[in-house]
Amino acid sequence: WRAGPIEIGNMGSLYNRNQVEGHRFMLSLRSSNFWSKRVEISTFGIYGLGDREFKYGASLRWKMKSDPRTMFRVAYKKRIEQLGIRSSVGDIGSSFSTLFSLGPLDKLTMVNNASVSLERDWRIDMRTFNQVEWKKFIPLGNSEYKRLDIDGDTMDVNSLTTFQIRNQVMFTRDEKFVNGQFDRLSLGSRYPIISLTHTWAIKDVLGSEYDFHRLDFVWTHRPKIGNLGKIEYTVVAGKVFGTVPYPFLNVHQGNQTLYIQRSTMNLLNYYEFISDEWVGVNFEHRLMGLIFDRIPLINKLKLRTVWSAKMIVGRYNERHNEEMLLPSYSHELRHPYYEVSAGIENIMKCLRVDAIWRLNYLDHVTVQGNPVSKFGVKFVFAFDF
Repeated sequence: WRAGPIEIGNMGSLYNRNQVEGHRFMLSLRSSNFWSKRVEISTFGIYGLGDREFKYGASLRWKMKSDPRTMFRVAYKKRIEQLGIRSSVGDIGSSFSTLFSLGPLDKLTMVNNASVSLERDWRIDMRTFNQVEWKKFIPLGNSEYKRLDIDGDTMDVNSLTTFQIRNQVMFTRDEKFVNGQFDRLSLGSRYPIISLTHTWAIKDVLGSEYDFHRLDFVWTHRPKIGNLGKIEYTVVAGKVFGTVPYPFLNVHQGNQTLYIQRSTMNLLNYYEFISDEWVGVNFEHRLMGLIFDRIPLINKLKLRTVWSAKMIVGRYNERHNEEMLLPSYSHELRHPYYEVSAGIENIMKCLRVDAIWRLNYLDHVTVQGNPVSKFGVKFVFAFDF
């Protein structure tokens, strides 16, 4: 809600509920474009009726240049999060995670985070992101931070601290955007968009306890297939070098809500799999009107069919148990995980509904001892650009 030089919001995060905070309320404020088109200041406050603790954060963004786009940001936040969950509609701060939840938000972490970053577009179809970041994790709820002491007994770990330098380069030939003054929405490109990220954690800097390297690779492509519809596929891969606690490894993203997350395994539970090296593939084929446009009467509804297939494979090295034991509710990916889906989109011009099947690891159970979901029906509000 715009009120002259400030904006108040947002509707999607005003209320949430989780095991630690109970009923949770969040209010965000930021400067509007009426105040400045070069500098944006934002802040938020969170209060939970359960833990009765105030959480907060603030950031400053400086748009140094518009062409090529160059954005500087400095930020600090103290808030409760759940690792292995996509920071969008599934985020613990989103009302969607309460309204459409299929499982409890209980494996929580208090995150203290300070960062300085610089994002820049280059005129040679390349974008870079550089960040210096300090983080401290404190386990809450049902999170298990445990290690073995010198006598072989299990002991609790009260916190984890790391200092990291992250450098990312993206090759983005002909990528199109819908631009705002500070934010923008990518419309993709007819060429592959390639991202390579190196993260270096340095020990003994601002209390950092670990020294490791991490590489992440992402390839996304939307090749043209003419009248057969639209295809989009993504290949991800990564590896962690060093011996570190599992929160700094790849906690594969799960989705325990009714809301579809296209880049996430939609029937995977939070924290179900953890890897130190991994490869994943996400394939989606939108048939557009290839089927329904040929069926009388139904063709007037302009419904569209879509199907997808997803796979991840990974490995977990037992050496990481020296720093922290895997939680009782987490597993190694001893063989690939698969899921497939089929759905209908463009329902009332804005709704997509998918039927999703989980094809393996069907013997796993949740923390509560219930069998994992083998089939689900989920939805998302989606508009076609």
